[in-house]
Amino acid sequence: MESQVHLANDELDYAKVMLREIRKILILMDECVEVREEMLRKPHSEYLSDEDLYPTRAKDPNVAERMPRTGLAKQLRVEEPGGPQVREPMREPKQSGWFKRLTEKLFGRKPAEPAAWSPSRPAGENEVIQTRAKSEPLSFAESRRMNRRAASLKEQTGKAKVIRVDETQIRPHVGKEASRSTLQKKVRQPSRRVSTAKKTFTKEAVSKIVKVGTAIVTMTGLYFGGRELVRQWTGSPGYVTSNGQTEEAKSGEEAYDGMVVTAPDCDYGGLIKEIAALDAMTVQISMCVPEPAFPSKAALSAFSIQPKEWIEAAMESGEILENPVGTGPYMLDAWNREDSIVFKRFDDYWGEPAKTDTLVFRWAADGAQRKSELESGTVDGIDNPDPADFDDLQANGALAFYPRTAMNVFYIAFNNTSEPFDDVNVRKAVALSIDRQRIVDNFFPKGSEVASHFAPCFINNGCVGDAWHDYNLSAAINLLAEAGYPDGFETTIYYRDVFRYYLPEPGLVAAEIQAQLADLGIKAEVVAMEPYDFLSKAISGRLDGIYLLGLNAVYPHITNFLDFHFAASNPQFGDAYPGIYEPLQQASQIADPAVAEPLYIEANNALKELVPMIPVAHGGSVAVYQTDVDGAHSSPLGNEYFAVMGGRDTLIWMQKAEPFSLYCNDEADIESLRACAQVLESLLAFEVGETSVKPGLATSCDPNEDLTTWTCHLREGVKFHDGSTLDANDVVMSWVVAWDAAHPLHIGNTGVYDYFYFLWDNLLNAE
Repeated sequence: MESQVHLANDELDYAKVMLREIRKILILMDECVEVREEMLRKPHSEYLSDEDLYPTRAKDPNVAERMPRTGLAKQLRVEEPGGPQVREPMREPKQSGWFKRLTEKLFGRKPAEPAAWSPSRPAGENEVIQTRAKSEPLSFAESRRMNRRAASLKEQTGKAKVIRVDETQIRPHVGKEASRSTLQKKVRQPSRRVSTAKKTFTKEAVSKIVKVGTAIVTMTGLYFGGRELVRQWTGSPGYVTSNGQTEEAKSGEEAYDGMVVTAPDCDYGGLIKEIAALDAMTVQISMCVPEPAFPSKAALSAFSIQPKEWIEAAMESGEILENPVGTGPYMLDAWNREDSIVFKRFDDYWGEPAKTDTLVFRWAADGAQRKSELESGTVDGIDNPDPADFDDLQANGALAFYPRTAMNVFYIAFNNTSEPFDDVNVRKAVALSIDRQRIVDNFFPKGSEVASHFAPCFINNGCVGDAWHDYNLSAAINLLAEAGYPDGFETTIYYRDVFRYYLPEPGLVAAEIQAQLADLGIKAEVVAMEPYDFLSKAISGRLDGIYLLGLNAVYPHITNFLDFHFAASNPQFGDAYPGIYEPLQQASQIADPAVAEPLYIEANNALKELVPMIPVAHGGSVAVYQTDVDGAHSSPLGNEYFAVMGGRDTLIWMQKAEPFSLYCNDEADIESLRACAQVLESLLAFEVGETSVKPGLATSCDPNEDLTTWTCHLREGVKFHDGSTLDANDVVMSWVVAWDAAHPLHIGNTGVYDYFYFLWDNLLNAE
């Protein structure tokens, strides 16, 4: 095999290694084919099926093994013809028999344990210090995710029973032992991320590889210097881009192997058409329609960037959920489950360094505990004290209040596919029977207000159109009788007992709504659900009664409120309402709020007429700090930026709850997003304590004339916490694994990717 490889001198050894391994591939192809055939003959035992290699949602609901493998679901009991069968513990693809045999043949050695071995990193860069014995108990995070995956499968098939882990079997985490994955602790040296921009291959060399070896190169994850060698050859001399297009390599020009993922067309229902790395420092995101809200969306923590190689190495094992590798002013030091998260200042941060050496996140669901610890000085700031404690805290001269603008909404929701809420008159009768002012006066803190519209009025076009229905119990009784329910009916009020800015007292509010519905003749049972179960069923439209939910906005645009909830692709309220989503689709493509106003008037009036929900309140909230905390502030988005706070070596913050994970591309709760904002960054960012957008990892994101293409120019020399350097492929990979539901690494924490789904209207290849 002859090739012309142009490399820097210090990369020559990598070139030699690569050529040697390619030669081995060519020699061993026949054996590899035999191994793969044997693998496919045994999909339920030692070997893995195609769905395991390229996980997608299960097409056959009777086959539990085809659910995506995260390495966290350990065992499912599946009802099948012939009685229940206990499957073997689910294994990582990298642990499967065929992979071990192939790796041993190619490299003359067995691979390291799966969580320590990454195909995208040269051998020797990962040192395993401690690996979990098979008999070691599960961590809290592992057991939670196992039960979530099992519960999800049960919902889909009705045949999987959840095998829950007893809490006494969950191993504790203390001190620095929690600073890395619950699966293992390892030292990650800065990776040598060598761009294939420095390599040029002749047609003969590449085509020879591809004709006999492309499938194996891709299947085994054979990478060179952190970048995949080749994916496809189309016949022309030059180099191959990630979308399969061949570009001519000019004499002396170095080619960049930029990732490109393109939707076949825009019929899939989403906004994104293509995500492309144009060169090492330029990313272009093309939209199906004009997208004026792109800058506000691109600033969210839900679209944060991590190294491409780390995503490839840590997604399947779930390590990415607890060990983010970001570019932020702080880096993760320790996550002590059910107690605290410790962050350390990142000394190589590209921007202004953090003012404190250490940042600690703690949490307590009890407002009295948060108040007590703040008053005693054991914490430096707390999130949203109980409304009853406001006066006491404000009277304490050692404390400072920082109110937040109420950029949220609390609503009472229905599903129009469930009787009797399929009748608009029933929904309207309930709306007329709710005394929203009474709820706000009794259960919300100062600064809260009754919602005249779904969105707050300070949002452009938030309060255009008719105001919501006034309380009128007699009219409600008459309307319910006209709908065929003169004596009322029975239903259920579902809620999760979790504090939110938009609903600080969920249990008390649920009881109040129950009492108000009784005046209408409706007998409602109040049911408090497990938070994750509630949220997953609510947003997927699987609750059959009334439920209490809301939104803490994450970017200051009307689309975050209306499009997020009432898009055509959102099943939350049952069948979508064309009268609502059609004007919203048109309005979302108009940059000028004044031009878009008539469409938002139409949409807001349709909300009032069709009553898919009842907007109740925009909840006020505050952050409270010790007065000697320099740079203290609150954010209307809830994403306080602690790097600007100083006056001490260690800053301790206490919030309501523990983050679900630190992979916020697949999270939607404020506790997770706030923690992620300290270590992870996005293309753009929000000004500290404000909602205006500023440059982030990109110095700018520039639109074309019709706002359908946004070109983002990355900062030079930005370092990740592992020492690697930011480039365009990191951005594309971070977005694509969330956007493309068919991607092998579309796993995350829940696999829902709420913000990608709703803010971009749909996921690519979603079923």
